[in-house]
Amino acid sequence: MHHQEENQIARLVGVVWSACDKFGLSSPSSSSSQGGAVPVPWSNRIAYKRGLLSFVKDANDTLGEFGKMSVVEDEEYYRIIKLENFYEVALSPEGGMSANNSNSISDSISDSSSGSSGLRNTTNYEATTEEIKELVDCDTFNLICKTVNSFSQTDSLMVQSFLDFLKVCRGALKLVLMAVEWGGERELFELVGNVYDVGVVIGEGITNIGGLLYPVELDNGVDSELFNLTRGLGVVVKEVIGIVRGSGEGGNKNGNNTNGREEIETLSTKLDSVVDARVEEIQEAMARSREVEKRLG
Repeated sequence: MHHQEENQIARLVGVVWSACDKFGLSSPSSSSSQGGAVPVPWSNRIAYKRGLLSFVKDANDTLGEFGKMSVVEDEEYYRIIKLENFYEVALSPEGGMSANNSNSISDSISDSSSGSSGLRNTTNYEATTEEIKELVDCDTFNLICKTVNSFSQTDSLMVQSFLDFLKVCRGALKLVLMAVEWGGERELFELVGNVYDVGVVIGEGITNIGGLLYPVELDNGVDSELFNLTRGLGVVVKEVIGIVRGSGEGGNKNGNNTNGREEIETLSTKLDSVVDARVEEIQEAMARSREVEKRLG
């Protein structure tokens, strides 16, 4: 970079920080004790790290939330699903338990709950909303409410396989953070920009997958979308591993290129060895879940 260009950049940066001071934002020259000051990153490296750490926090929140899953045995889970579906139909504005659907609904519930659901096995019966609420006893209704956010045993194992994959993705974010730090110290700005861009894709992918793992989403048949997201994210994780590994052969402007590489190479190797296996585990777990749903659903 020419000396004149460096001076021009310095002047422009000064203008930015002056504006920050004017509007009450904190800058390197402003006091950190200013009341109401909003912290502004004063270097690209800090800004990158802050953005990536926000994705790491989201990943930790997702893993923590699903780490407390409520699980119901498969047979009981699908019995409750049938009862819940009955409520949705019976309480619908279209008339609920009419002559056209009372038999099929009653038979379905009786089969799934050994005839103890309290339903009237009555043909040509048309119930009011108040009467329909009494068709299933209070204990059953409470059971539906308590398990509305629960997973079947098989689905919980499938969700766990996704969580194991998301842990790999979180590890990839850690790798990106390490690469940003390492590359920034050596003024490898193209590397820093490239790995950060991929890190954003990984962070957003974790958020998107986590949002589809809730029971209400799984019940809406998001299997294909989930797997496509996972497979695509696995490719991105391997991409960032390749970028980081290749950076070790890049030029050096500031310091020895080998310093700090050992930890980066160790994490890269570890992630590369498990990412494909985690995607395969998800595929197998999803197949088992579909099989159980077909048998009991």
